[in-house]
Amino acid sequence: MPLSEHASLINGMDYKIRNATANDLARIKKLLVTVGLPTAGIEDNGIYFLVVLGNNSEILAVIGMERFGDKGLLRSLACDPEFRQRGIATELVKVALAEGRKQGIKCLYLMTQTAENYLKEFGFKTIERQEIPEDLLKQSALNAACPACSTCMSIVLE
Repeated sequence: MPLSEHASLINGMDYKIRNATANDLARIKKLLVTVGLPTAGIEDNGIYFLVVLGNNSEILAVIGMERFGDKGLLRSLACDPEFRQRGIATELVKVALAEGRKQGIKCLYLMTQTAENYLKEFGFKTIERQEIPEDLLKQSALNAACPACSTCMSIVLE
């Protein structure tokens, strides 16, 4: 999914949001491990990641999307702890939602253990796990990686 690069200035630091490349996978995995998120399936070709790069091309934040027809699963939203509370993740989620809309995704789902209230700010609503389409869950590595106690959420993209 091609993405036009987005650039912003946060607290005097330039950053850029772009599509991740294969060369970014090791750094993405390291960030996910750092913040305690599952890394299962991140190498799969069906997963599309956006990364936020800082001044020195370091990965400050990441978000992934698994697409299944007109449905998608948002996953692996992570921000380097040193760069939290600066609006970076907020901008990244907004870009991911816009990209989902552009790509014709009608509904996005996610599972979280820590970000329920934060994601509600974007319009995500809490749902039961069984409301996530079965075909989406079966194909996603997150089905096994996310505990049953995870909060499930969805958003309809217009």
